[in-house]
Amino acid sequence: MRFKPVFVLFFILIQTGLSSPYYLFFGGENLVPTGNFKETNKPALGFNFQLENRSFCNLWYGFRFDFAKLDSLEDVPLGTNYFNSYVMLSPKLRYVFLLSDKHSYNDSFYLLLQGMLHFSSITRKQEVDESNLGLGGGIGGGIGFGFTLFKLCWAVEFDALFSSPNFILKSEKRPSLTNYNFGLTLGVRL
Repeated sequence: MRFKPVFVLFFILIQTGLSSPYYLFFGGENLVPTGNFKETNKPALGFNFQLENRSFCNLWYGFRFDFAKLDSLEDVPLGTNYFNSYVMLSPKLRYVFLLSDKHSYNDSFYLLLQGMLHFSSITRKQEVDESNLGLGGGIGGGIGFGFTLFKLCWAVEFDALFSSPNFILKSEKRPSLTNYNFGLTLGVRL
């Protein structure tokens, strides 16, 4: 009889763990520089990690980490100090439209609109007397599909962002580094 409360507590913890609203995502991305950024750097491949809370039906929020190794253009003049690496940590907020009458994201497509606040560090190839740090933001949208596999809830998403990781706060010597970011990610419910 002493073990009955422990059994009940164990059962509650298991049920809570099975219905977690958190998703962990990992994916690849294609970073396409625009404006002043594209004068020195060519498009680059990178990756991102995301942790997302989906406890509200249509309003999801979380954090995203992006990294890309940057390369210069082939025809950039010799000695040009191009940008070398791109790192961002971004709180994000998404509004989701379900494209199904089932009222469930399982085996359903959904559209999303998203906004982010970027804390960034974008380094140059050669050290300079300016801060790498920036504060900016991004907006975008995408499409996702939720499904069940191996008794786990999964989601695959394609998203597109217009991002300016340092338009709010940056060194006076540094341009705003606007870009398009196209990503494909796979996530699983924790």
